[in-house]
Amino acid sequence: MTAIIHPPNWSLQPFEEELATAEVHGLAGSCERRGDGAIVVRESLTSEARQQLVRRLSFASRIDNDRHSWTTQQAALEIAAGGGSRKVTSHALHGLHPYKGKFYPQLARALMNVCEIPDGGLVLDPFAGCGTTVIEASLLGIRGLGVDVNPLAVLVAQTKLRLLWADPERVRLGLGQIERAASARSRLVELNDDYLDNWFPPANYSFLRSAVGAIEAHPDEVVQDAARVALSSVLRRASWQDPRQLRVGRRKDGSSIEDLESLFNDALIDLLSQIHRLHAVEGFSRRKVERTRSRVVLGDSRDLRGAIRRFARRPIDAVITSPPYANALPYIDTDRLSLRAFGLMPEKSQRLAESNLIGNREITDRARRLLEDAIDLDLGEVASWVPDLLRTVLTETREVTREPSAGFRKQRTPALLYKYFRDMQQVGIQLADLIRPGGHLALVIGENTVSGPGGSTITVPSADILAELLARAGFTPKADLSKRLTSFGAPSTVHQRNAMADERVLVFVR
Repeated sequence: MTAIIHPPNWSLQPFEEELATAEVHGLAGSCERRGDGAIVVRESLTSEARQQLVRRLSFASRIDNDRHSWTTQQAALEIAAGGGSRKVTSHALHGLHPYKGKFYPQLARALMNVCEIPDGGLVLDPFAGCGTTVIEASLLGIRGLGVDVNPLAVLVAQTKLRLLWADPERVRLGLGQIERAASARSRLVELNDDYLDNWFPPANYSFLRSAVGAIEAHPDEVVQDAARVALSSVLRRASWQDPRQLRVGRRKDGSSIEDLESLFNDALIDLLSQIHRLHAVEGFSRRKVERTRSRVVLGDSRDLRGAIRRFARRPIDAVITSPPYANALPYIDTDRLSLRAFGLMPEKSQRLAESNLIGNREITDRARRLLEDAIDLDLGEVASWVPDLLRTVLTETREVTREPSAGFRKQRTPALLYKYFRDMQQVGIQLADLIRPGGHLALVIGENTVSGPGGSTITVPSADILAELLARAGFTPKADLSKRLTSFGAPSTVHQRNAMADERVLVFVR
């Protein structure tokens, strides 16, 4: 019996149309797209195969045959979050906390289908961030495993996962207790942090001490972390930190600083509303999600074996990820207030973690000189690991450093680019060992531009360089899509303004 798969009620980008066809092909085999955007599967589908399409498809609103019509799980999740006629990416608890980047849930879900990950399979995201891939995997009945170097990102991701299967009533009662205790100022903890005191108006700092005290005093760890995530999501708005900047910069005018107590209470209400809407979706089962045993752990993707040794005892079916760019966003520095407020990372550790990030923009003079020496050695060896495209970029950017007007950032560029691709090569080699033969790797990566000679611009073809490094590690290209957002819209947050609207989606087979 022919199945007709209808697109969402919001407009798909061209690359999303390609992915929509590819994910149907990955799950159901041969298919064709009609002029109206619907995808037709002419081969007869079993009831089980049809149910799998309903449960797993990302860029689809409903599935029809000659007798019945079924709403997809994805459409139901979006409708519950206020979507349906417009695209939403905050469904299924994805919107609990702002975060950098533009790796959105529908893309992660579609790539899992394109990569043909079976139910009960294992997917890894070595740059997990706030857990987009891992959460989507859990909703699909796939075990998700994520690694991230940012303790706040791990806290947010793990909290989202645990709230997927936690008892909603237990969470509601616990958060109500924390809200009342925080408002009563019954336990003002000593944060012993002059830095935080300097970044909040007195009334907001007093409430921060009370809220942290109320959270720490609560006996339920899941409720504690849910409250921490809610509080973290609004800290910037209640501080002197300029919300228009990703790095910690001070506002010039404090008139727009908001009241932290009101923000926190509103964040708790929103969190509970998101949980309620999710659990009201037909077909959602927190027990099934819990059985996936998904998790996000703190670790460095350059040591994936060490980070996931305790949690992955069999080969990985696929890796779905959006790695940092060659000039990465300040992933640690942006979250400094939350990291300090919750004791997740001391000041000295923050500086070290920021300097060690893959794609970090900052580097000491000593480290730069060591990397420059390494560049000299590798560019002098024909058989080195450096691909020809990267050789060209390094040569061009080094020309810039010789200009009399070259500032310290231009002087650092060759060393930073070299370090980034050397780190990514190390990640790729480990992934080749961890993914089973025939498994997949899908990554979303943007191109970079750096200043060239005489004020010109040098394009860093990051996707092509990474593709060459992955090919050397043992991966075969399968698909290459241009993720160009033709209607990016007016970004409303600092994170959206710093997200790339033009990227590539690369899929490889191990």
